[in-house]
Amino acid sequence: MAKVEGKGIRLISVRSKPVVAQVPRETRPASIVPEIAMRAGNPGQRTWRVPAPDQPCKRAVYITWWDLCEVGFELKWGFLQHSRDWSFECLSAGSSWISERVDYRADQTDPGGHDFAVFSDRARLADVVHLCEGHTYPALMHLQPGKRMVMHHHGVAYRNNPGLYERQEVEAGYLRLVSTPDLLIYGGRRYRKTLCWLPNPITLTEMDRTFPAWEERSANAPVVVAHGWTVKTNKGTDQFEAIISDEMRRGTNLEYAPINHVQRRQSLWYISQCDVYFATFLYGPGMATIEAMALGKPVLVGCNNEELAAQRQCYGKELPFLHVTPETCGQVLRDLAADPDLRREYGDRGRKAVERLHDTPQVVKRLSGLYEQTEPSKAVVTR
Repeated sequence: MAKVEGKGIRLISVRSKPVVAQVPRETRPASIVPEIAMRAGNPGQRTWRVPAPDQPCKRAVYITWWDLCEVGFELKWGFLQHSRDWSFECLSAGSSWISERVDYRADQTDPGGHDFAVFSDRARLADVVHLCEGHTYPALMHLQPGKRMVMHHHGVAYRNNPGLYERQEVEAGYLRLVSTPDLLIYGGRRYRKTLCWLPNPITLTEMDRTFPAWEERSANAPVVVAHGWTVKTNKGTDQFEAIISDEMRRGTNLEYAPINHVQRRQSLWYISQCDVYFATFLYGPGMATIEAMALGKPVLVGCNNEELAAQRQCYGKELPFLHVTPETCGQVLRDLAADPDLRREYGDRGRKAVERLHDTPQVVKRLSGLYEQTEPSKAVVTR
């Protein structure tokens, strides 16, 4: 037992081979696993446990960085609630994994080494390894071909350099997912047909229970238009603010509610209390768009013609949002401000689209089916 600042720490290597209790072969069940029985009388003694009959027989591990772990945890909840055939684990490479160990002043030379070893073990044991954004995770260093592999592309990283790994992914036999329909048009034409759109999941029951219902204000009250951003250039925020300021100067009955530098849950509360949500002039709907549609808000979204065709391919010809450009946005705002029935129509249309495509049980059903169809990889891309 090592002593570190007065605390007792048992040092355990995650890769050390456990001493397995010997059970006669003829009496050993087909699927048994060692279990440490930490009782007062016999600490550390190993017994044998037969898994429950309904224990999932297939395991998926989702490995990501930072904010994308929210999608992973949403999927984890969905698989736990709605899938009997798959277990799902979300691993984030964020520093929160090592904060407790740093408190004990352990692993100072390589505080992330333990995490990488855990990642590697989880990936090695999984039936499907589901990666987000890139192939540089240390967990892949010792992974061998034959594993079913998934690469999940998101937003800016893929738009900026779609050709970085696409050939290697296709040749290795990866399942290739994208999080938004506009990403289907990026990359080489010969590789686009290998992409599959997986709608971002939203748990509607939790959304409805968490955020207060919108109450329609009096006819004379201004129509509140909300807009949230992290980086203005990713949304066309400056253009939109100039447009809505011009409309308010012209006398259009609008009130602008910018959302910035607040926590995500707080921003969702603000969206739940607005009348209209402006999402972006670029790329089409993202996560905030889907959340606003889930809350029953009419949403303004912009994208170019090729991206718009991809949106129709996924959502259908009747789009669940109002497509706008910097030239048409002002007129659309005037129409929405003057017509509560139009606001209600697009709010209902967006909500129905989320129920049909983005509700977590639907996404889990779609993803588990894709896992089943994925073939073992011919190689593992690690560069």
